[in-house]
Amino acid sequence: MRFRLRLRFLYFLLSVYGLALFSLVWRGSDIFMNQKWTTVVSKNREERANPMPTSDVIKTKIPLANGTKCNGLFAPIVTGDKQTWMKLADVDGYIFSAYYDDITRPIVRIIGLIAHNIQEKTMICQLWFSAEEVTSGLEVVNAELDFIPESHGKRYRATYFLCKIPVEAKPYAVSLVAGKCNYTASVIPVLYNNEDMRNFTVCVTPFNYRYAKAYQLIEFIEMNRILGADKIIFYNYSTNYNIDHILKWYSEKNLVHVVSWHLPMNVDRWPKTKDIVEVHYFGQLASLNDCLYRNLHVSKFLVYEDLDEFIVPKTYDNWTSLLNTVDRLSSGRDIGTYIFRNTFFRGEWADTDIEYSGKSFAKKYKSVVLLKLEREKKILPARQRSKYIIQPTKVETVGIHATWRHRSGYNSYTVPFNVALLHHYRNWERPDDPTPRASDDTMLRFKDKLISQIIYMWSLFEELPMDIPIN
Repeated sequence: MRFRLRLRFLYFLLSVYGLALFSLVWRGSDIFMNQKWTTVVSKNREERANPMPTSDVIKTKIPLANGTKCNGLFAPIVTGDKQTWMKLADVDGYIFSAYYDDITRPIVRIIGLIAHNIQEKTMICQLWFSAEEVTSGLEVVNAELDFIPESHGKRYRATYFLCKIPVEAKPYAVSLVAGKCNYTASVIPVLYNNEDMRNFTVCVTPFNYRYAKAYQLIEFIEMNRILGADKIIFYNYSTNYNIDHILKWYSEKNLVHVVSWHLPMNVDRWPKTKDIVEVHYFGQLASLNDCLYRNLHVSKFLVYEDLDEFIVPKTYDNWTSLLNTVDRLSSGRDIGTYIFRNTFFRGEWADTDIEYSGKSFAKKYKSVVLLKLEREKKILPARQRSKYIIQPTKVETVGIHATWRHRSGYNSYTVPFNVALLHHYRNWERPDDPTPRASDDTMLRFKDKLISQIIYMWSLFEELPMDIPIN
């Protein structure tokens, strides 16, 4: 009997201590493995992604130095460019990225989307520093909200949160809170641009609607490379598998950089649904301005285009020669933005009847720019469907068709249409439209090089479909 009682008591002790040990191991794995909720994206990559409530951040058990403004907080550890929309705890909004901006004064510039009905609300920037630079590890300042125009009345609008840096040091992370010592898991790294300087970088509106036109993507990339692009920045909300394969190849060659852009709110759908769209055209304004600061100090020029657009010199072979000429034409003006007027090359109009060497290849490889050599006679005025090239150190905020705000002393210059045009290849599905037409074979100057590069790229992806219709 006594033996049985002792055995039961021993079993009880083992159960209690075993459970405690298991709890410690589980909690330890949660800290060191940094578990988090994950963004849920549907298989067709077109369903709304659930917002990720926490960042990839570990709060260290190293308390802040004595005398700091918030003794109860722990210094965060963040690594790399997260490319994740972080939910703000205290307002209806999200933040995506933060950049060190030292053009006018040292600040951290946070790019986010905030509810349209929020006009003013005091937000606090928690700026995190290494102990080697700032003893306390933390500086707390008020955030300045700077709303970016062109929200189109949607629930969320693109916004800058500006955090003035009060010390001569560079923060490694930033968080936005309503109270200066509030805790939040939405901590993002401050990004510093330290790549080698490029000449031209192209910024492109986000992929959407399960984008699958591989033939168009290849032509877009190769034509821009001919014109002078060193790198192209794509924002990916939704693509199909054939596009992913092609982007991976270009990324490995360092010709393309793809930014993950999974928005945490209702966006446009195709086919359309009854859901209320909560942000204009896949957060386009936020992506365009993210591209500006992502390439500050690493690209001399930024070229803004959509996938069906090209900024084309009329007589020059590349953008470098074009801008050198424009600078002479502008009589020494301090140009921050070069605006290019838009004209439509209609996709529903017949292919050109001009015969030229390589035309059979242009047809085989679906070269839109070499087959559509007829455009609308009308050339739209600047800021109406126009696109632009900027010098990023001279511009503070960009819009869809022009720059919204320059740095002090700089302005826009509209390039004469006989010097360069924005070629916009658009199918309006109105083939009998009586709109006056004009022949324009400017693109044929690039045909030999373009056809050669397209043939090579298609040969690399023979097993991939060059287009996948949207269901």
